Amino acid sequence: MTRLPLHLVCAGLVTCLLLVAPLSLVSTQSDEASRPLVVTGSGPAPSREVADARDLALREALRSAVEQTVGRLLPAQRIVRYYPLLGERIFDRSMTYVQDYQIVHETKGPQLYRVTVQTTLHMDRLRQDLQQLGLFLTDAERPTVVVLVAEKPGPKAPWVWWWRTSPPEQQSLAFTQAIGRVFSSRGLIVLSPSSLLGKLPQDQTYQEPLLGDGPGSALGKALGARIVVAGEVSHQPAAGGSPATATGSLRALRTDSGQLVTQAAATIPVQPTPEQPSPGHGFTALAERLGSQLADAILAPVITGAKAAREVTVRVLGVRSYGDLLRIKEYLQEAPGVTRVDQVQLQGAQGSVTVVFSGGIEEVGRALQGRDFGAFTTSTDSVGEDSITVSIMKR
Repeated sequence: MTRLPLHLVCAGLVTCLLLVAPLSLVSTQSDEASRPLVVTGSGPAPSREVADARDLALREALRSAVEQTVGRLLPAQRIVRYYPLLGERIFDRSMTYVQDYQIVHETKGPQLYRVTVQTTLHMDRLRQDLQQLGLFLTDAERPTVVVLVAEKPGPKAPWVWWWRTSPPEQQSLAFTQAIGRVFSSRGLIVLSPSSLLGKLPQDQTYQEPLLGDGPGSALGKALGARIVVAGEVSHQPAAGGSPATATGSLRALRTDSGQLVTQAAATIPVQPTPEQPSPGHGFTALAERLGSQLADAILAPVITGAKAAREVTVRVLGVRSYGDLLRIKEYLQEAPGVTRVDQVQLQGAQGSVTVVFSGGIEEVGRALQGRDFGAFTTSTDSVGEDSITVSIMKR
């Protein structure tokens, strides 16, 4: 058998790699988030059985896979802001999103048991759950809410409310503050009462503690909110062997029409703590009970009308330099519906940009058709299911 000289073998190998590289670049960008991930987890070994440590390490690895994938689908600032919600509803349920996994390496050290796993996730399920939580919504799409809830801290105490032109200097709004925190953590934009005092109308009709649907929605509209949450909460101290209770009845109204969006009511027993005596503790617990229920119902129609974010690869032909791709990336970052621009890669005269956006893929194609970047223009050649091909037209 005739052996080829080594230099000819190397030359042939380099030629094959150069031919394959552009194709590899394209394929790796087609659906980055759904590719198998290799992740590592660890569990404390000395204080527990090996099986328990191994199980903890495996769960940590699979949770890491879900966290990394969410990191590619959502902006970093949004993940930080809603991390408690993500932890409760997504990360703590990581196994729900695991399609399959294979342990590729595991070691038991003196302190830790480590597991390296290759896993593939159920991407459609993960995207759907993120969408149901409203995490693909931008701040501009999120409903703005004003809370107009009168508080009665005791049977003989007067009503406490903030929407009057001359409120008392010292007043506790425990429920209003607590439900505002719940709403914010669930993705609503809550208008701060302190920023709204200068916008209050002088008409005394809108300064009563207990507002009807008409005055309540009209006041909310005047204050710039899309949704007003109105109602009342009260605290009843313990008596005759019965525990203290906190009671509330709330309703959410659209400010443009006064239409009822949802309503909720509850009475809960109150067990005060040394750090937070009643009624403050009762109002906080009541806000957590009612706030989550109301927030989900307020967000539901907004989420239904929104489209889930997804990844799309923009393939760019005729690239002269990395700077061309950066100009296209900067433009796409400001395009409507684009959540983030992840990866920019260049191989020869062909480049690619990975875009995460909500909306129709045709919108991205139209945005790049005939776009003038100064030194060049772009032309959209084709629009596929998960990719767009554009060409750089030199001036």
